[in-house]
Amino acid sequence: MYSISLFLPTIVSKMAYSNKQSQLMTVPLYVVGCIAAIAGGYLSDRSKKRGVYMIFFCVIAIIGFLLLISTTSPHMQYAATFFVVSGCVLLRPCQVS
Repeated sequence: MYSISLFLPTIVSKMAYSNKQSQLMTVPLYVVGCIAAIAGGYLSDRSKKRGVYMIFFCVIAIIGFLLLISTTSPHMQYAATFFVVSGCVLLRPCQVS
């Protein structure tokens, strides 16, 4: 999860944005991750089945990682990071709870 924040500006800068714009393009990624964490946490608490949600979010993260390694298009890599963050953001809180 933490490595995404290190190489995401590089992916975005390959999309012909300036340095300032590439930093701003990282914000929507974490907004989507926050929404996924809140929704997944709420649903897993309501159903009291954390394992099922952890598996689901792992699959989403795996899809994102597969997209990241299988393409060289910066636009597709940027889209893949949404899957990675959305999938990884819920795993640690569900594991600890």
